[in-house]
This record gives sequence, C-alpha cells and structure tokens, in this order.
Amino acid sequence: MLHALLGQRGLNVPLSATVHFDSRVVRNGDVFVALNTGGEYINHALDQGASAVVTTVDSDHPKVHVVGCTTRWLGELARAYRLQLNATVIGVTGSVGKTSLTQCLRYSLGHHAQVIATLGNENNELGVCFTLLRAYELTEFVIVEMGVAKPGDMDILVDIVRPDIAIVTHIGPSHLEFLKNREGVWAEKQKIMRFATGVIVPDSMVSKSQMKTISFGVSPYADVVVSETELTFGHQRMSLVGIPSYRKNMIAAAFALHVYLKIPMNLSGIKWPRLRMSTYIHLSGAKIIEDCYNANYSSCLVSLQHAAQENVDLVVLGEMAGLGHLSAYYHELLGHVLSTLGIREVWLIGVHHQATLLSYMGEATYYHCKKVLEKDLNCFLRPGVVVLVKGSRHLALEEVYV
Repeated sequence: MLHALLGQRGLNVPLSATVHFDSRVVRNGDVFVALNTGGEYINHALDQGASAVVTTVDSDHPKVHVVGCTTRWLGELARAYRLQLNATVIGVTGSVGKTSLTQCLRYSLGHHAQVIATLGNENNELGVCFTLLRAYELTEFVIVEMGVAKPGDMDILVDIVRPDIAIVTHIGPSHLEFLKNREGVWAEKQKIMRFATGVIVPDSMVSKSQMKTISFGVSPYADVVVSETELTFGHQRMSLVGIPSYRKNMIAAAFALHVYLKIPMNLSGIKWPRLRMSTYIHLSGAKIIEDCYNANYSSCLVSLQHAAQENVDLVVLGEMAGLGHLSAYYHELLGHVLSTLGIREVWLIGVHHQATLLSYMGEATYYHCKKVLEKDLNCFLRPGVVVLVKGSRHLALEEVYV
C-alpha cells in the first residue's frame, strides 16, 4: 500500500521502502523526508542508500523530490495511508498518562494481535505520521498518542489519524499558556472523538461528552469502577492487588478498551516507560523514583501523594511549565499541597517555585543552579535512601542523578 502511494506521488522506490526523517536510520531503498533543517542531511541520506528524498530545497538530483512543504506532504501521505489500513486505529490523549497508557496497550493487545504503537512521546503532527506509516498489512491495531499544546492542534492530528476509538486519560491544567484553563484543555482534546465510534473517558468527563461513552473512575456510576483492590465492569473483574495507586486509573482505561473490544486483558511482561514513575537504583545504592519527563499540576499531585505514601526521604521538585497566566496560582496551590503531605525534605528548582515558597509551611531548599543541586544530591544519596525526582522536561532533571 505504501509503495503504491509513494509511486502516485512520483517517487520511484522499491516495495520494501519505509519513510524516515532521521538520515542516520535510512537504509537501502528507504525514503528520507528532510524536515526543517533536514536539507543539510540529504547527501548523507543518499549515501546511506535512500531511493528518494523529499525536501523543499531545490535540487536537480534524480532521486530528490522537491515539494512546497515537507510537513504537509508527510501529513497527506500518512492520511492517505491511514485510510487504506485495515487496522483499528486507537487515539490516546489526556493531560497525564498518555505515554504510559499507550505502552500498556501495546503490551496488553500485543498478546492477542499485531500492534504498532507510538514510540516514546512522538505525539505531534510529525510523530503521528510516522506511527501510522510504520503499520503494515498484517497490523491489527495502531495505537497513536496525540498531544496538543494550543487551539487547533487536535484538528490537525485528528484529520490525519482519524481514530476509530478515542481514549481520554484525564483532563487537568496543562498547556495553559494557550489553552487558558481546564475547559480550554477539554475543548481541544475532546476533538479526538470526531471520527470515533468508541469513546473512553474519565467518569468526571461523561457529562461534558456529547457522545455515548465508556467511563472509568472511582464513582459507582462509572462503567469501569476503580476500587483499592479491583476493577469491575458488570460481572467482569480484574485484580489491582500489587498495582500502585498512580497507575490504577490508567489501567482502568486500558481495561475499558479491552471490554469494548471483547478481548481479555493480560499485562504480563509489561515494561513501563522510563522517567514516568519508574525506579532507578543509583550507584550509591539509593532508590530514585524518577518522574521527570514532564510535570503539570495533576501529575505533581499524583507523584507527591505517592511519595507521601512511600515515606520518601527527599522530594526534588522542578517547576511546572506551560501554565501561562495561572502559573503563580498553581505553584502556590502546590505549596499548600506539600504542606499537608508531611514529606521529610523538599528541594525546589525553577523560578516559578517562588510562588510555591510563599505557601509552603515547611522548610524547603531552593536552587537557582542545576549543577549545585546535582552536587548536593550526590552527597545526599546513600544506601536505603528513597528520593522522588519530579519536574518539567525543560529542566531534564534526570541529569542530576544519572
């Protein structure tokens, strides 16, 4: 199918051709799409054996195909390919838990079917294209993580992906610089449902959805009810014994999908993604709970509640990004939350935590410099110590302990 679509676009490529935007992974016969400054790597892709290169840079090379916009060209190719796929396409969005749920479904559905899923967090306009283009004729499910940061983002993604089933993990205050408030987050993310025949949402969002949904949550009125020890859907049950509280709602969303598909759920062999509540054993012997891929208010609440339950020795907390005009409000609110949890020691980094210090009733160490934080943390770490590290991506806090 992909070979034919590429041929229709004037590219003479072999049947085995796949599409890449990183010239380092191009192999003989592949297509290289030169995005942004990718024009610098055209010769490298050709040396690697690319059968065709798509670029906006003028060239008279017979293998170079010049287009007006490579991003638009890629989106149109991915949309056309998606429409020819026989696979069920599942779209996943939400303020927290997108990547973990995507990987959970990759494992749980993978026990029963051929599955392609988003790699890492390639959830933007380019990432969804490459997820779709990795599917093949025998693929039965394509799981596409779909992230948004501003109004209009989901319109672009859903036009390409057109999910058969849409899953919303959670709606919270994230990307408020452009989405303004929680209602703005929901207004954008709910667009994922446009083409869907199956919709799975948190129970708190049911009244806001205009479509028939399967809901999950702690409410007894949810379709999938989450308790401390199990999930229930009518007479169907799944044990949650041994599952940490921060993963229960995400597993409930996965369970709801399996119920909808009438496929048994099996989580054996699952590997959760790093930097999202994963455990790292430091060379010192200390245990680090690493949740520093990203941070918004909702994810910070989950992480800090878990830290309090685990009685951690230290929380290293980076600022929350993307909160726009409400940044001071949510950081001050975070200070109140920290005050109620009784965490032994708190270290903060990031200018927005000035607002956190205004409301935090305990003693906190504030860092201006990541290098100083790294030095102090390495002195603090020793066998038996447990530390939570949480912060937004721009801080890359994994660098202070790895």
